[in-house]
Amino acid sequence: IILIIVLLFCSGLLVAEAETVNDENTAARVLSEQLAENLKVDPPFNIKIRRLVYEGYGVSSVFAENLLDVIKDELKSNEGEDFPSVARVKREVKYRSLKILPNEEEKTEAKDGFLEGNYRDVNGLIIVELRLVLENGTSFSRAEISLPVSELKHEWKPRGLDIIKQSQKEASKTIAPKPNDCLLYT
Repeated sequence: IILIIVLLFCSGLLVAEAETVNDENTAARVLSEQLAENLKVDPPFNIKIRRLVYEGYGVSSVFAENLLDVIKDELKSNEGEDFPSVARVKREVKYRSLKILPNEEEKTEAKDGFLEGNYRDVNGLIIVELRLVLENGTSFSRAEISLPVSELKHEWKPRGLDIIKQSQKEASKTIAPKPNDCLLYT
């Protein structure tokens, strides 16, 4: 019994591990296939690509922007009618408010889905996690892939990452007083 439990546990770990690919184009293809396969809500969806950021810092890189462009092309060429429209989010600022503009190819009967995600570096691998979310933030599909850092064509570190890390370190040293520590005199 213990042996069976150990084998089931180990096989579960292997399944949970992200698929590893060797290049960014293959990563984009596999990620777009995973997103289409893992849909939890019935299609069709007008996909609006938001962002892919370095985990913990909220900034992007040349690698992330390139990967999103290739994923956009892969999702557009999806053989099914799951994603009739795939484009970057277009925004308009009017009267101090931000409005998301529709794409020219959007189908009015399709729901809007937003593509967003993050990536991180772990032991010489870049782990990319993507999700499709509805306007209310509910996730309806996920995808994950890993790539060897040595095989990347584009720079994966966001510009100014060292400065951001240093700023965060300095900011964490500054401790703001708690409201109950301050005395108010009237």
